[in-house]
Amino acid sequence: MIERMHAGAPGAGPPENVEGRSTGAEARTASRRADAFWGDGVDATIDAGLAAFVRHDDAIVHVGMNRASVARETATLARFAPVVAVSVEPPSETGIDEETFLAKLGALGLRAERGRAILDAVRAADPSGREELAALALVWAVAENGTRAAPSRLVLSGHSSGETFWDGEGAGQLDFADVRRLALAMPRAAAHVEDVHLSACSTGGQAALADRRAEWLAAFPNLRTIWGYDGAAPEAGGGHLADWAMATRGRTDRLALTPSRAREHVALWDRTSGYRDGAEPLARVRARALVADGRFEDWVSGARRPRGADDAALVADYRTYQALSKRSDVPPAEREDAWERAETLLRVRYFEPAIGRAIDRELGEAIESGYRALGRTPPTFAGRSLADAIRQIDEFEQALARANVSSDPNVSRTRELLAGVRSLHRGTIPHRWCRH
Repeated sequence: MIERMHAGAPGAGPPENVEGRSTGAEARTASRRADAFWGDGVDATIDAGLAAFVRHDDAIVHVGMNRASVARETATLARFAPVVAVSVEPPSETGIDEETFLAKLGALGLRAERGRAILDAVRAADPSGREELAALALVWAVAENGTRAAPSRLVLSGHSSGETFWDGEGAGQLDFADVRRLALAMPRAAAHVEDVHLSACSTGGQAALADRRAEWLAAFPNLRTIWGYDGAAPEAGGGHLADWAMATRGRTDRLALTPSRAREHVALWDRTSGYRDGAEPLARVRARALVADGRFEDWVSGARRPRGADDAALVADYRTYQALSKRSDVPPAEREDAWERAETLLRVRYFEPAIGRAIDRELGEAIESGYRALGRTPPTFAGRSLADAIRQIDEFEQALARANVSSDPNVSRTRELLAGVRSLHRGTIPHRWCRH
């Protein structure tokens, strides 16, 4: 069984009642029974122990940012357990209607102050991912009010470079930290979550899972297992989602890492065995990094033009920096530098044509205003190589040096945006623009 959950369009009423869920008066009655637990003296650690006293719910919540793979992934998971699918199709251009969202939380039995705290967690996410996060909050709401258990298993699926997962069609993105932030705002519901599957590339690695497990455990205190990837994840979950769904049925504190799964970049953490993956020796990764370093400046300057997003050399360099950034046996400064280089190469991979089109679509008007102030015709970036784009930006800077309009706010904004494009900075070029 697959149940679809969404935040709802502006003006929509509370979600319809589905089997096993309480809404309306029943939920409000349950809320009044639960209100006694919300005194100022409640200790979050005691609250987290709630999961030990409620019925274990072996259902799976699937948060699918990559809409192209949602149907296949949820169908696979539904062979093993009930699935609640959290995805937004089509995504709204205006995001969530906050008053409607708060009304839905209230109808599901949550007090107003709790609803506002949850809304604050949703607001903190990238606007393009707030609908999915709000829909997840609605799934968890009946566990947060004490009515019933939340599904114990959570799948976060999409394209990823490690910290963020996004839609392959450019429609939205969420940070994994956004999900953890929502969990901290809904501690009763989060206490039920025991198994997390990060069905996305570059989500594993010693530094990513083992060394940062405290962040996951702070959000999900009863977490028993995490499945991620130290490298590329299989398209639409491959057979891995089925393996995971079978391995995590009931309650388990240990996942087995087979040699074949290790070769397929699977990375695991569990309470019994800690962190495991099939990572290669550090000396070999550093040897590959020297090769990548020799090509890096040519990639980012446009001197070396990729043969598409799947250019073998460019992908190899990107994966090498990703691997180096995820290792706990590498000094933090070296890990950070490798991560920055990986993020830059990700944008080199997708600059032509996806990022170029997105620049025109989402930044074109702001860029045009600065060019007009200089009396110049603004360029388009769609279809341009990175080298061509850099030449256009350099010409703007040269024209600006000859003019006397540097104090014009439109020019300043255009200059700021073009600097972000030239440096391929993630603050200017969001992850969701990285698409085929």
